[in-house]
Amino acid sequence: KDVRLYLYPYKFGTEVINSNNLIVPDHLEFLFKHLIDNRKVVDYEHYDESILHIFSNKVLNKIKENDPAWEKMVPPIVCRIIKANNLFNWKEKKFKKVVINFEKLSNEN
Repeated sequence: KDVRLYLYPYKFGTEVINSNNLIVPDHLEFLFKHLIDNRKVVDYEHYDESILHIFSNKVLNKIKENDPAWEKMVPPIVCRIIKANNLFNWKEKKFKKVVINFEKLSNEN
């Protein structure tokens, strides 16, 4: 009955986007205004501006690409949960990638 959607801001260029400056498609403007007026959409006020550039799709892509940079993009507890449960197809690297130059080896003999 008393359901609210808390809108976490995001950064677009240098501008912080929230419910006041969010661009809403024309056909949804009335609905959005209704939700705002009735406090069903509420801006999240206590946010960390230093992480507003991080988007979930970027994190997911880094996980899929086995790029360890994703670990710094999420809270430590989230990182541990993803690893412990092998979420989002995360796989622990068990072997180091080794490049063997067979040409160089054959020239040494």
